[in-house]
Amino acid sequence: MKIKINLICEATLCSAAFCAVSFLLFSKFGFGLADEGLLWYASQRTYAGELAIRDFFAYDPGRYWWNSFFFFFADDTGLRNLLIAASAFGWLGLAASWYTLGAAKIGLPLRFLFGFIITIALAYPRHKIYEQGLSLLLVSTIYFVLVAPASIKRWFFFGCMTGIAAVFGRNHGVFFVVSALLVAFYLLAGRKFKDATFVAGSYFSGIAVGYIPIIYFFVFDQKFRDAFISSVLSVFDWQIPLPIPFFWRFDYSSGFGFGEFHTLMVGLVCVVVPVIYFFGFVRLFASAVYRKQDCSGVLLLGASSLAGIPYLHQAFDRADFGHIAQSTLPAFIAIAAILSISSGNWRQRLLPYTFSIFSLIVMFGAWFSALPATHFLRAEHLNPGSVVRHKIGSADFFIHTYQDNVLKEVSRVFEKCNVSNNEFLALPHFPGVYAYLGTKAPFWEMYYLYPRSVDFQLRHIEAIANVKAILIAPDATVDGLERLKLKNTYGSLLDFIQNNYVKLNSSVLPKGIFIYVNPEVCGE
Repeated sequence: MKIKINLICEATLCSAAFCAVSFLLFSKFGFGLADEGLLWYASQRTYAGELAIRDFFAYDPGRYWWNSFFFFFADDTGLRNLLIAASAFGWLGLAASWYTLGAAKIGLPLRFLFGFIITIALAYPRHKIYEQGLSLLLVSTIYFVLVAPASIKRWFFFGCMTGIAAVFGRNHGVFFVVSALLVAFYLLAGRKFKDATFVAGSYFSGIAVGYIPIIYFFVFDQKFRDAFISSVLSVFDWQIPLPIPFFWRFDYSSGFGFGEFHTLMVGLVCVVVPVIYFFGFVRLFASAVYRKQDCSGVLLLGASSLAGIPYLHQAFDRADFGHIAQSTLPAFIAIAAILSISSGNWRQRLLPYTFSIFSLIVMFGAWFSALPATHFLRAEHLNPGSVVRHKIGSADFFIHTYQDNVLKEVSRVFEKCNVSNNEFLALPHFPGVYAYLGTKAPFWEMYYLYPRSVDFQLRHIEAIANVKAILIAPDATVDGLERLKLKNTYGSLLDFIQNNYVKLNSSVLPKGIFIYVNPEVCGE
């Protein structure tokens, strides 16, 4: 298949325009102190020369290297530049998808329609745009392998993409490998492999090439190697499962407002996405079994399904909409493919067209109702004054009033106590405060979610010997779980703080959030 220069220009420029408009419209809404804050802080520390996993708690280093690259060229580690870096990664996924739609002979109107819808989907959750972008890149990679399955170069590229995906997150590496196995199974079923051994060697060689950065540190940096192995061994403790929110699991009898609408849309997404993937999987393998020549639309549908199926694990293991939204974007490409292969008279087209349009409405409704812009505009409409402008770095953001109060009070204490690196502690879920203040956390851990041993806590206590001020929410937890409160996960550390620091009286901090100070260096 020849590279189509005109299509490359169209995909590149149109995707850039869509992402730029989306950034201008949506980036100013919200600031997440927890997960988004972790991304921001880890990117700052990476820019400062530290290494994720080895020097601080984080995901695999890839996304932080990407963000620090943008920090370097902008000479600015602010939140706005972080979001620019994230949007740029989303642009890669969108541009690849746009080009693939064109290569699969999807018409220009549909390319624009799905470009617009995918752009909206990339706006939530914005700190997980790397997950979304990688899943879209996987669709494109699989499609071009299916078009020319005997191409060693394409399998090598597939392997490189798998290794790179694993640099951004080892779970993505696993998902890419599972998709590759599904592709291989399809090709074997259709007897389209000429030399499976040579293809496998090319693919796994590509993985090694793509994963070189992690291999290098694993081999030559013992501290990273030990921390990496430890993180792999604890991988099954990372996720806290949530049941899949199918639409029939909720009671709508008390009324149907905005929240119920979003719940219903998400519940329907949990049904239509697996159905789409199942249909694509069956349609692709049916062509293999019956030795039919696959048209480009069928290959695109198959590629979307084979890419999307492994990501259902991430979507449904902890099935809040944040995880569902970061893991199901291949379904949009699959819907475009379904529309393109639907042929015959109007009666034959009625079912696929109706299902596709229904699926698009449901998925668009779920995403649009979850956008931070939608959330903040609605919050300010219902409760004027609940949203305020707050300057974060060089840009203004709309944040909740209670967040504004926390950040202002922390900044006041930070300045009053003359706090510097390693002298401020925030827990349990406030890594974004470190990034906001531009300071370094005193210990490797800065996202206190999992129970830690007494020995680990003692090392933490030793590390905070010079801490002057502490932001703490002792009863904060996840999913309302009592076992994940600090007294049960970091009991020794909590006792040390409460026994050796003084709680400040504050009339502006939200209920349950406190500031403690070292009375010897920073009193009232």
